[in-house]
Amino acid sequence: MLTIPALLIFGLVEGGKRAVIGFFKTSARYLVQASGAVLALVFTDKLTTGPDVRLYSELFLLGYGATVVAIRLRFPMRLWSLQYDLLFYRFIYWFIAVLVAVFAPLVPPFVPYLNLPDFGSKLAIVVVIIILLSFVGLFLRLADIFKDLENSRVRRYWKEYATPDYETILKVEEFEHHPEIQVSRWQRIRTWLRSFINKIRIKTK
Repeated sequence: MLTIPALLIFGLVEGGKRAVIGFFKTSARYLVQASGAVLALVFTDKLTTGPDVRLYSELFLLGYGATVVAIRLRFPMRLWSLQYDLLFYRFIYWFIAVLVAVFAPLVPPFVPYLNLPDFGSKLAIVVVIIILLSFVGLFLRLADIFKDLENSRVRRYWKEYATPDYETILKVEEFEHHPEIQVSRWQRIRTWLRSFINKIRIKTK
């Protein structure tokens, strides 16, 4: 049975170093997504954890978001900064998806009560169901907001990347431009005489 070191050696031999690096990069991406799913389970108390784990999870979420904002502000046009942003969005997508999966099952238990004969009871159950659906819809709306932010970030990056920086281009052209030196009439005559004398010397040799 192949072990992880054996698989890495096999991948290094067959695909080279790039294949192994690509494997770890892909694994890291899914590791971030899985962290978002587990963090959502911690926040909804679906995992048996202590108060310290809850506190560390909240600090991790706040710290992760703060690093995304700081890196985007400091390195807005770096490709790795864009990739870091996309990882955060994947993290949030799975975080929200698990929240929806946790709270959505709260709605079906109220559906059978719609068969109650009393109109007032039915109306109350309908109101409860609408409130629960609206609560779940908030998470779905939040997912759409992050999706729009992701698309906007990608479009803005490629727009800036594809738009020439005319100010920089003008500075480079100005730096590389060497203006012609004005030559006086006497200097042109002197140069012509030197060239003429050199030609005569060559012919007389």
